[in-house]
Amino acid sequence: MKRNSFAGIEAKVHQDSNKKTFNFDEAQLDSTENNNFVLGLLNSFRKISHNEYDGTGEWRWLQKNKQNNFINALLEKNTEVVSQFLTNMFKNQATYGYLSPSFSDALHATQKVASDILCNLDSCFEFSDITDITPLVSKYGNPYELKVGEHSILPDTPRHYYYSYNVFRLLKDNFAPHLVEIGGGYGGLCLQNWKRFDGNCTIVNVDLFPALVTAYFYLTKHGVPVNLVSQKNGVVKKNMVNLISANDSSILSKIVPKSDINF
Repeated sequence: MKRNSFAGIEAKVHQDSNKKTFNFDEAQLDSTENNNFVLGLLNSFRKISHNEYDGTGEWRWLQKNKQNNFINALLEKNTEVVSQFLTNMFKNQATYGYLSPSFSDALHATQKVASDILCNLDSCFEFSDITDITPLVSKYGNPYELKVGEHSILPDTPRHYYYSYNVFRLLKDNFAPHLVEIGGGYGGLCLQNWKRFDGNCTIVNVDLFPALVTAYFYLTKHGVPVNLVSQKNGVVKKNMVNLISANDSSILSKIVPKSDINF
């Protein structure tokens, strides 16, 4: 890959948007192989799970109108349905609102999304230390993406890589830094930071219950050690990604001030 456009704030169509291969196929992957994993996931989340929707404001509306089927399956602890959602998380309600844009919205503007991915990729090559697309490859969740040979790149991943590059520049002299991400979504930036520091860091990802479920699935499938922090165990473990509910204010007040960087 090489940069074929220049960064800018104006709306534009990338010159290669009709030349590259993109996947906006709505096909769903079989989730059977993940059923046992999801069963264990749901058992782990009993410590923090809610009996109702936990969003407020705009997120309350999004949960009730755009994520409702996924959240209902979580609340009912329906293993097979949740497994189907998570196996195909990037093409259904499980990640609605966590990507730019979400899949159902991308289907109405595929050329614009394709162009945005390519522009973001060019900017990533220009403003970070990336030299090839390997660190941007998506493996799980049935992503919609740019196809580069056998590889796939989600819309947000070039930006996540760029952010992690700057986090590393700020903290490169810190040994085993402590990072707190407010609103980490499905864990895309957590994964990039984890790889950037080669696992020698402690990450806290704060978000609402449904988002933490997707992050737990996505990060664990990528081999990242994940710790679910609850009021009962309340312990942030070093050299792991720690998931904390945004509604657990008593835990957050103890953890956030101790971090090296919040974002």
